[in-house]
Amino acid sequence: MAQATLVKLEKTNNDGSLYFRVMGDENAQERYIKVISYTYGWANVVPLPGEYIDDFAEVICGCFERGSNFHKELNKAYEKNSAFKGIDFSFNDIQFCVTKKNCDKDTVIASYRKGVKFKKKSTD
Repeated sequence: MAQATLVKLEKTNNDGSLYFRVMGDENAQERYIKVISYTYGWANVVPLPGEYIDDFAEVICGCFERGSNFHKELNKAYEKNSAFKGIDFSFNDIQFCVTKKNCDKDTVIASYRKGVKFKKKSTD
């Protein structure tokens, strides 16, 4: 079980993407979730440069935990009242579609590593 992800809208870009600052330990590295769209309850998220799958998976899965304000902040930022269904993201060209039912940090990391191995084999 991941720790609940708490966010605060930090920045809106001209292209419509939003940066949510992940709140937490003030001594930790600043971390952001970049959302490029939010449609029909699905957030399309892009990892930022230098992000590691282990940390990214924990933050993403924490968005589904009790106590997370990610859904509330998405609706507020996009001026919607949508039910939060899931998060789509690509990490190093491996696609993920996660929901409350299937978002587990260890599963996401294992799927990523399996995808990397498969991708490497397919290009040999």
